[in-house]
Amino acid sequence: ESQRGAGKGKIAVISVKGIIHTDSGLDNASVKTVTAQLDKAIGDRTVKAVVLDMNTPGGGVTASDEIYHAVQNVNKQNIPVVVCMRSVCASGGYYIAAAADYIVASPTTMTGSIGVLIPQLSYTELLDKIGVKKNSFTSGEMKDMFSGGVKRSPEQKEKRRRYIQGLVDQTFKRFLHVVARSRSQYDSIQEVKDAPFADGRVLLAEDAEKQGLVDELGYFDDAVKKARSLAGAPNARVVRYQPT
Repeated sequence: ESQRGAGKGKIAVISVKGIIHTDSGLDNASVKTVTAQLDKAIGDRTVKAVVLDMNTPGGGVTASDEIYHAVQNVNKQNIPVVVCMRSVCASGGYYIAAAADYIVASPTTMTGSIGVLIPQLSYTELLDKIGVKKNSFTSGEMKDMFSGGVKRSPEQKEKRRRYIQGLVDQTFKRFLHVVARSRSQYDSIQEVKDAPFADGRVLLAEDAEKQGLVDELGYFDDAVKKARSLAGAPNARVVRYQPT
């Protein structure tokens, strides 16, 4: 039975909806809003469990990691966390969900997209076509490595490609660690890396369940039921937090 507070208690529902970002806006996908609500749940002794109501395609790496860390803080207070995946919970959304004790996905949920993307756009040929020349002065040849308007020799292109791919690989390794740490089906980073979904594909909920990424196909009521069960609080009432 839960040791937090007295009485039947509450199940705190916290939304993570939209593109995950670090801005200080008061929407349901900003680090400021979500972490503040998670802190509120920790500070309320009558909160027996948390349900993360998620509908997000992902977002920034740092923003996702900060919310993931905040969910871990909830776990450290012995407050069970259950995720309810709606239409989509992918990429950074799954990164966050991996911190939960239990994941419920709608039968039509799209999830997965486990991977890292650094988008690049080259427009040197366009600049040539319209007669624009870009001249930049840098302190080092890699300072403008993300600029798409700089002409480079084959050797410079390859050096740049290798370095940026290294950044992607390092960040991806962290994502793999998050999955390996949270999902009992996988004992190591290498096992996650060898799984079919490690190529970044999106999965329907049924396939995600088969591959150990979600625990149950169901709906919001099922997530609340599981939260009550994990908390040992069968009569806890549901309270949805909202940005103020």
